Amino acid sequence: MNPIRMICGLLPLLLVGALSLSAQDRSSYRWYFGDRLGLNFNTSPPSIISDGKTQHIEGTSSVSDSATGDLVLYTDGNTLWNRRNEEIATSLNPGFRSSTQSALIVRQPGSKNIYHLFTTVTFESGIGGAGRHFVINSALNDGRGVVVARNVNLTPSTVAEKVTAARACNGIDYWVIFRRNQPDSAGFFAFRLSPAGIDPVPVVSRTGAVIMGPGSQANRGVLKVSPNGRLIACAKDMGPTELFDFDNQTGRITNPRVLSDGVLRYGVSFSPDGRWLYLNNGWTNPIADSIFRYDVTAADVASSRQHIGVVRDRSGFGFIELAPDGRMYMARNNTRFLAVVNNPNAINPADAGFDSTAVTLGGLGFWGLPNFPQDLFVPNFAGAEQTVCPGEPALLGVAAQPDKVYRWTPADGLDDPTLAQPTARVSSTTVYTVTATEKNGCSVTRQTTVNVRPRPPVRLSISGPSTICAGESIRVEAFVQGATRYTWQPGSLDGPQQVFRPTQTQKYLVSIVDTNGCTWVDSITVRVNPLPDASIRTAGGISRDSVQICSGNVVVLSTTQSMLSYRWSTGDRSSRISVSNAGTYKVDVTDSTGCSNSDSIVVVVLPSVVADAGRDTSICKGSDLRLLARGGTAYLWTPLGKALPLDRLDIADPVMQATEPGEFSYAVRVTGSNGCSGSDTVRVKVNDNPVAEIAPSLSDITLCPCGSITLQANDATSYEWSRDSLGQVVGSQRQLLVSQGGVYRVRITDANGCQGLSAPVIVRSPNQQIRVTVSAPDSAYAGDDVDVKLSADFGDTTLSSICPAGNVNVFVTMGRHALGSEATIPAGQVSGDSRRLIIPIPSRDARGVYQNSLKYVATLGATDTSVIRIDSVTWDGCPIAVQMTNDTFRLAGVCTARGGKRLYLEAAPMKILVQPNPSSLESSIIIQATSELSGCSVYLCDVLGRVVATIHNGGIEKDHHEIRFDSSALPDGVYSIIVRTATNQMAMQWMEVRK
Repeated sequence: MNPIRMICGLLPLLLVGALSLSAQDRSSYRWYFGDRLGLNFNTSPPSIISDGKTQHIEGTSSVSDSATGDLVLYTDGNTLWNRRNEEIATSLNPGFRSSTQSALIVRQPGSKNIYHLFTTVTFESGIGGAGRHFVINSALNDGRGVVVARNVNLTPSTVAEKVTAARACNGIDYWVIFRRNQPDSAGFFAFRLSPAGIDPVPVVSRTGAVIMGPGSQANRGVLKVSPNGRLIACAKDMGPTELFDFDNQTGRITNPRVLSDGVLRYGVSFSPDGRWLYLNNGWTNPIADSIFRYDVTAADVASSRQHIGVVRDRSGFGFIELAPDGRMYMARNNTRFLAVVNNPNAINPADAGFDSTAVTLGGLGFWGLPNFPQDLFVPNFAGAEQTVCPGEPALLGVAAQPDKVYRWTPADGLDDPTLAQPTARVSSTTVYTVTATEKNGCSVTRQTTVNVRPRPPVRLSISGPSTICAGESIRVEAFVQGATRYTWQPGSLDGPQQVFRPTQTQKYLVSIVDTNGCTWVDSITVRVNPLPDASIRTAGGISRDSVQICSGNVVVLSTTQSMLSYRWSTGDRSSRISVSNAGTYKVDVTDSTGCSNSDSIVVVVLPSVVADAGRDTSICKGSDLRLLARGGTAYLWTPLGKALPLDRLDIADPVMQATEPGEFSYAVRVTGSNGCSGSDTVRVKVNDNPVAEIAPSLSDITLCPCGSITLQANDATSYEWSRDSLGQVVGSQRQLLVSQGGVYRVRITDANGCQGLSAPVIVRSPNQQIRVTVSAPDSAYAGDDVDVKLSADFGDTTLSSICPAGNVNVFVTMGRHALGSEATIPAGQVSGDSRRLIIPIPSRDARGVYQNSLKYVATLGATDTSVIRIDSVTWDGCPIAVQMTNDTFRLAGVCTARGGKRLYLEAAPMKILVQPNPSSLESSIIIQATSELSGCSVYLCDVLGRVVATIHNGGIEKDHHEIRFDSSALPDGVYSIIVRTATNQMAMQWMEVRK
């Protein structure tokens, strides 16, 4: 193109790209541009190159070795030169004149020698041209390089003077981007360059303003991708400056924004930190030849413009390019200067440090500078290469950026591999790689090296023999050329020479500070033969300063065996001696290494102890005996032979349980406070307990009423009889007369004081089980016979089966007025209203129940009630204890009126008719009742009212009921017929005369 000023837009930089660079990628370190001009960034500041071959007013491209920064290739878009400045290809772009970004060289990912060249043509041709593609192998032809492939017309249509490249999100591939210039379609072509080569099928993005064909001035101006590959900007002469979003995962370009409507926009570039987008303008008034920048992080980017600098010579700004030194360089047309923004990341525009004549070139410069993939200028956030001492901390990386996740490898030596700035401590040179990953998964990778200074030669020496006996001294020395300090351990002693007196083999460490300030540690070992063990030991191999023995005892003193020689203070030459006298004893020993040692011991003779186990004694079987020893502070008992065990053996007064008879012996060892001891023995006789027996030898005895029995114990010296419980003593003689039931035992004591307890004898008194009962009818009418019954029930234990048959008499007291005695019944002893009787009960049934019955006549006397009470019971004349049940009889049919008592029976509701039968000896009694009656009795009574016969018991039918009876046996006389119901009685006199 003609040297007409142009401006291309800017692109905000956000550090989210995906790169994979070495510790310091030097691919952009050598620049070739203009009229045989160049810069070498392998020096600081960059040095001027004057051997270049370019003669070009606009864009060029160059590439250096990524590790060394040495030149590999460079081009003006039509001719290609190698590292020797030799042409290896010409006429790459027929009809070539000049183009804003005429060429771009990109190394193929994963390859050291394969490079791809992309070119554009000038819009001034009028016909335009497609983006072209070439492949160069720099290793071929003896390292001169060969173009191995051409691809004319890579793009499917013509393109503008704009080509740039960005790393793909995977951190490996590149996107090579061309701007279309078709009047019928706006947009971009993005080709993916991978380790497999270029993909010829582009990603097409139809966005942005239309460039109206190859002849439009909008073709001019720089196209730049942010170093992180997320934004893309384009400046167009005679058109607006545009800013787009770039997706480095898909290669698509979207979201067009207009930043400036001015003309003659040419250069555009991002700051290294990605926040600022720099651009320049031409000579348009009122601020021609000025530098501006935009804050791409602002909400309104177009309104964030800041003025950075201006030149007044109207030379015009051209290409803007970042450089490896972090500064931003700007071409100035037709001058010998390059302008520089020294601090493009500055927040304050006044701090950006614009210098319009920062670099003086060796010739004239024009509009152009080299075109590079912008990922090369991502700041090396791994940090600068460092050289440290071994183990010295090295701070890696730079300050953390928001929303980044960091991962360092290797993690060895790092305090935290996830920090943006971890601290490394390494002992050898280590290359660290850090990857910063954003939320979208794209990452940037950088490397840095921590170099570890080499160890200087260290010389350590020992004066004299290197092996000594413990306690001897030795001199050691250390030397390092130029060392500033020596420190020895143990002891923290300073100086190159030291004298030590080790007692055992010892490693001595020396810390040496060299001229670089590094501390180096080395060691020397002094071997020490230990002194022989001369320790004097007593029994059990115990080593001590003194030993005590009891008077009369001998102690053996010994020291380590297998020594070369021994020498005791007694003159002995062996490893052991025996002594019994008090004093200090010393021994000197020498071992096979020639080392000697000595030891001494004090022998103290203590007085002996007199032990006392107590007197011999005897006890009874079953009792406990507490032994008692005296004379010391510690005791140890030993049962001798088959002696019974003790509850404890280590006390003065253990207890022996006499579980069996016999004679037993016990020894005790008594130790005094001085440790000396003595022994004694005690004998204990255990006497067997006597056997207590009771005669008669019955375990269960039953006494007859008023009976007794004599119990007798076997022969002993004393007796103690008890009943029911052992504490209830009832006798202390050999014999005991027992007349009371209970459980009897006797405890006897023999001449040894031992006791025996007899088996229990149970004495029973069965009369306590006797129940005597008197019973009579509750009531009867006057004249009726009344049976008073007596019974004595002896229960399950009948006296008849235990004791001889006896007479049972019951003493009874009864009221005499309501019960009249008959002639056959004893009248008893009458006193007042009572009658006292002695009633024998001679008969008993099969169950052992004694019974008797007395008959009385119910009469009305002073009272109508008789209480029948049992006073006592005797068995063969001996009172016995019984359980008694009394009774009460009442006279029925008694009427009380006007202060007196009269017998009263209501007439029965019936008529009685007696009819003799002339044809037989029977008579008929006709009863005519007004209603049917139940529970009726019909009696025949004599003139005294005595019942002669009972004619009928049972019911009476209504109206007419006939009862037949034989009266032939009756004597002549007058009789009455009595009909009695439960509440009534009716009598009829009847006289019968026999002839």
